[in-house]
Amino acid sequence: MTDCIDAWTHILPKHYFAKLQTVGSASGRLKRWLTLKTLFDLDERFRVMDRFPGYRQFLTPSLPPVEDLADGQAATDLARLMNDELAELVAAHPDRFAGWCGALSLIDPAAAVKEVDRLTQMGSASGGHSDGPMKAARRWRAWCSPVCLIGTQICESSPIIWAL
Repeated sequence: MTDCIDAWTHILPKHYFAKLQTVGSASGRLKRWLTLKTLFDLDERFRVMDRFPGYRQFLTPSLPPVEDLADGQAATDLARLMNDELAELVAAHPDRFAGWCGALSLIDPAAAVKEVDRLTQMGSASGGHSDGPMKAARRWRAWCSPVCLIGTQICESSPIIWAL
C-alpha cells in the first residue's frame, strides 16, 4: 500500500545519463550530478526509498533541459531517449514508481507536438524544461495551440511545461 507519492523526483535514466556524459562537460552542473548517485544509480535510489515504507515516486526528467545539450533533431532524440527509458522504468517497477512526466524539446514545435501525442499514448504526463523565459515564450506559442487541439490540457510550472 502506498502512503506517499513523491511527485518531484528527478532522474537520469541509465542510457540517457551515458549519452549526457558524451555531450556535456564534466564541469559545472554535470560534475555535481556525478556526485548525486540517486539521480542515475537505481540501486542507490532504491536503498534510500526502502527507508520509507509505503513510499513511491513520480519520475521527472532531471536538468539540464535537452535544449541546453543539443540543437534541432538531436535535442528531440535526447527527449525521446529520456521518455522511452522513463516509461520502461515505471513499467518495470510499478511498486516503486507511480508514473512519470516526459521531456520535450521546444526547439522544433512540430516535433514537440508529435512527442506530446506519443507521450499521451504511452501513459505519461508530458513536460519540457524551458531554456529561459523569453525563448520559452516564443516556443510556447508555436506549439501550445496544436497541443490544445489534440485534447491535451497544459499547465506551466517554470521551468517545466506540463501537458496532462
